[in-house]
Amino acid sequence: MSRERYSFPKEMELTYDEGIFARSALTACLTDDECRLAGIPDTAAGKTVLGFLSGMGYELDYIDDIQVNLVGRGYVKPGEPTDVIDCAGSSDLAHLFTAWLCGWQLYGVIRCANPYLSLEDLAKTAKSMGGRIAGRSDGCAPPWCVDPAAVAAGEVRPANPHPSLRSALALIFLLGQGTGAFPSDTPGPDSMERAIGHYRGEIRRSEGRLFIKGGERVLAKRRDIPRSFRIAVAVIVMTALTSGNDVRLPGVCLNPSRAGTLEILGRAGIDFSVENMADIDGEIAADIIVKPSEPKGIELSSKAVRSSYEDIGPLLVSACLGDSLSEFDLSMLSRPEKDGAIDLTEKIAAVTGATFDTGGDRITIEGNPGDGGNADLIPAVWDYSAKTILALYYKTPAVLEKASCINELGKNVARVILGELLF
Repeated sequence: MSRERYSFPKEMELTYDEGIFARSALTACLTDDECRLAGIPDTAAGKTVLGFLSGMGYELDYIDDIQVNLVGRGYVKPGEPTDVIDCAGSSDLAHLFTAWLCGWQLYGVIRCANPYLSLEDLAKTAKSMGGRIAGRSDGCAPPWCVDPAAVAAGEVRPANPHPSLRSALALIFLLGQGTGAFPSDTPGPDSMERAIGHYRGEIRRSEGRLFIKGGERVLAKRRDIPRSFRIAVAVIVMTALTSGNDVRLPGVCLNPSRAGTLEILGRAGIDFSVENMADIDGEIAADIIVKPSEPKGIELSSKAVRSSYEDIGPLLVSACLGDSLSEFDLSMLSRPEKDGAIDLTEKIAAVTGATFDTGGDRITIEGNPGDGGNADLIPAVWDYSAKTILALYYKTPAVLEKASCINELGKNVARVILGELLF
């Protein structure tokens, strides 16, 4: 089917990476001087990080809209938060904030509205080390409570980790006075470990294990934050499906633990190329050039689903609009995550006219790239990235709210979607 496409800007600057910003800010708090973070994400999650730190007594000096100086207090224990901590729907921030409280032995209540959020793996691992994180009712529903129990460092091997669980455990080890270790099959440093390395030196690997020692001095430095990979995935799919021209996304973070999503997009028929790869303070970033594309079906193993779960919304949209069969193996997801993925598939399939089946731990989708969808059902799609892509694809921007676009995707992307492009 030939669809009328939009004229996108030739270049679109995305907001800065929320996860790297959060990890850098939390590590910078442990310095005994002033650190500059260049690249404040203009999203709800970015503002939440700064609000979390300010609420715990850390001094923030805003240089401009994208730069802040953060005054660290070393390993001086901060005060307990006085209010419930809202994580702006980000499961990544929920893990990091929970780990921060757990590592300091502080009491706090964590709320995250994301319907497929699960801190169950972190709660179980913390419990095995003496800590206590408890969810309401069945043990995994938000809000979560962190109790001030001491966590003993040691070697850990999470059975079914969320992608941000390893960062959360690294943060707990950093705040502890002992040495925490990951087993021999641990891959290269993730973004938390790279943040620690930036401020204090290399993470030690010895005898097939990765060690993070708590209590060591953290040095004050400037850190530049690359552009968001999470938002890049949404914009890549959005651009490929709805733009009539190539679009360059400059300086996108290519986090090794998540950049496998790009391979998945390529296998799904999304046409893009990567140029100008560079090192930005320990993080690899590059320009991504996206071309108009027509998606096709794809089969994702349990490991691929686990590693790309943060990007599940755009991937499900691509599958539902693809011209053949797709299959997602959910066996490595926790129960709330599986339920969320199935629910999101049902809502996207209702919009697109795709058919799907769930059996055991698998979702099978027969895509529908034609006109057989129902755009009136777009408001029921709770994943905002998926909702935005569908609104553009079916030319129904009225279902999008400017405030929500800015909170989820940042000002630059919202300006394209709600400004010159559609209104």
